Amino acid sequence: MKERWMTIRDGFYEVSNLGRIRRTKRASGTQKGKILTPKRCVCGRGRKKYVYLKVALSIDGEITQPFVHTLVAEAFLGPKPLGTTVNHKDGNKMNNAWTNLEYVTAKENALHASRLGLLVHGEDHNQAKLTEQDVRDIRELSNSGVGLRELARQYKLNVSTIHAVVHRKTWKHVK
Repeated sequence: MKERWMTIRDGFYEVSNLGRIRRTKRASGTQKGKILTPKRCVCGRGRKKYVYLKVALSIDGEITQPFVHTLVAEAFLGPKPLGTTVNHKDGNKMNNAWTNLEYVTAKENALHASRLGLLVHGEDHNQAKLTEQDVRDIRELSNSGVGLRELARQYKLNVSTIHAVVHRKTWKHVK
């Protein structure tokens, strides 16, 4: 794919269809045409983190640090429609080529992440109160006749949570 450049941010910068950003106007201490080096930004919760790329843009002394994928999408896909977010089609947050980006709703983004296996679930989730072994033990104890209330007391959870674990409404991935 041939690299194309579009002007952004009052003409001070350009963004390429391959996800690169460069300065177009010279400011004190900066070089015109210099391609900016993006910084990695670790985002996310729990044990699963996502690394996105950000760049520092300075216009008239004001510094902003937008995500590279946002700049590329706005330049090549147009303004972001209300209620949407930028999605990386291949799930690779480092691939900021415009052909890998699309605007989607939060629901579409979550479904896409689920299909690609990008969602954090089970004990990797930052709010998990049980381990996979706890879940196996709860199910085994329930099958052997221990009541839900007793299990709830023992694991310091409410009965509805124990019910959901026992009946596989939650922790479905645990065998």
